[in-house]
Amino acid sequence: MIICLLIVFAFAEKESTGKCEICGERTTDCWVDSTGAIYCKNILVQFPNEATIDSYIVDIRCTEIGEEAFFGNQYLQSVIIQNGVSIIRSSAFACTNIKSIVLPESLLIIDDLSFMNCHSLRSINIPSKVWAIGWGAFVECPLSSINIPDSVRYIASEAFVKTNITDVYFESDNFYTVDAVFRNNTNQQITFHFPKHDANDEIWTIDHLLEFYNHLDLDYTVLYDMDVTNDF
Repeated sequence: MIICLLIVFAFAEKESTGKCEICGERTTDCWVDSTGAIYCKNILVQFPNEATIDSYIVDIRCTEIGEEAFFGNQYLQSVIIQNGVSIIRSSAFACTNIKSIVLPESLLIIDDLSFMNCHSLRSINIPSKVWAIGWGAFVECPLSSINIPDSVRYIASEAFVKTNITDVYFESDNFYTVDAVFRNNTNQQITFHFPKHDANDEIWTIDHLLEFYNHLDLDYTVLYDMDVTNDF
């Protein structure tokens, strides 16, 4: 009995003090889950492309989806990212076959090329705390519409290039963007929806919005037709 307890204790000691293969440190914040996904310091570093599962729930302890973590995966179709993750790094889901993804309310940044060439991703809900959408984040995703929450302050160049978007819903005009956000859109007609204004309100003619419109290479319509509250 004593020998058995010693063996168990020795094994537990090895598990808790072993060095992480990624960072080389001894920490309980690094682990490999049952699918073979590698987490290092609570960051999902790599999901194994050889794992033939079609759905995955990111570990609740995760705080960040690492660069190219799911890059090129051809099996996954559905991913749920649990609350606590604040950033999706560059190319994290690029060139995958995902059809649906649940993003957490804790998310703040969608980095460059995060969902590039996700040709099966037809819709996505951007959470209400996201404040930055990176360069080419959704390039060549067949999205038909997108809602930009009022938390967003920056939309990088080519964020929605070569999509199927026909309608963009802005919950606010308080954001900065650069040229070519919707360049080479499959649909050459696009409608931008903004919150309604009272009769006495001045219609928005903000310089950065005018510059944004001037850099579009497609026909567009601007409507002030959204009912927006402060509950986002």
